Amino acid sequence: MTETRDPAGGTGPEAPGPVLPEPGAARPRASRVGVLTDAAAGLPRPLLERARGAGELICLDLPLMIEGQIFPEAADPRVREHLVLAAAEGRSMSTSRPSPGAVVRALGALAAAGCTEVVALPISGELSGTVQTLRTAARESPIPVRVLDTRTVAAAQAAVVAAALAAARTGADVDRVLEAAQVALEATQLLFWVPSLEQLGRSGRVPRALARVGQMLHVKPIATVEQGRLRYLERPRQEGPAVQRFTELVAQGAARAVLADAAARGVPDEQGRAVCLIQDFWGREVPERLHHRLEEKLGDRVRVVRADLPAALAVHTGLGPTAAASIPGHLAGVLADPAPDAAGD
Repeated sequence: MTETRDPAGGTGPEAPGPVLPEPGAARPRASRVGVLTDAAAGLPRPLLERARGAGELICLDLPLMIEGQIFPEAADPRVREHLVLAAAEGRSMSTSRPSPGAVVRALGALAAAGCTEVVALPISGELSGTVQTLRTAARESPIPVRVLDTRTVAAAQAAVVAAALAAARTGADVDRVLEAAQVALEATQLLFWVPSLEQLGRSGRVPRALARVGQMLHVKPIATVEQGRLRYLERPRQEGPAVQRFTELVAQGAARAVLADAAARGVPDEQGRAVCLIQDFWGREVPERLHHRLEEKLGDRVRVVRADLPAALAVHTGLGPTAAASIPGHLAGVLADPAPDAAGD
């Protein structure tokens, strides 16, 4: 047996050389989890563009239909103007789930970008058929797909996606990415305010008779999504009191998120941090009031991120709705990214 000298100057058996793959053998592929979601999340545009450019996220369009004409949300930059005009004129509007073909193409694109598995985080299955479409299309995916029904929408769905994306960036396996999404979901409450019940009645989200009565009584509901379904929390009358109450509820939610962050990290309450994502559609006054109130109450302990309310939701709510969700800082994922986020007007 030949001998080789070790670094300390002694001798020992010759060290084996590196094991080389057989010629033509496939090299092991590093695990990389991609994230698939849909436009109902309303992700801040800078975050969406960065993640999409890195090949780690794809956001499926939810096509809009205005009196039978289809507008793919991302493909038509004028979609917001179309919605505003249609809402003002009382025209028929609805949304559609993505096609199975579009989902399969998105999964193929994530695979081509180097993803070995995908976590799909769609809008609540109680509000859309997107969950079922994803599960059907997953059978034709070139890589494994795990579908988690977020049972929420808008800012809360965005928080879930952000947490999953942050976990995936650390190299976490698919189970840990799903766990991060689930933890964020349980820690986040969606609140939204609708200035008019008229469009909710037209779209069938509330009975038309109830919508008419609400309009007569000037009801401006504050709602959430629980167990995947719309639930009204309060029904204040008149816009001023409704906005004030909505603002206080959002501030209270942000304060709870700050305390939850401090408790989770084992630091004093004043060192807790939270992120509040505020989304709106053609109604900037309420988000500005929210932003001011959060700064007044919590200062730099809460970071406010602004984004557009998804057009796919505005189809059902009309003009001026505002949604907000606060999440503890340690769970905020890429929503806490210091890069500037702004609404994508």
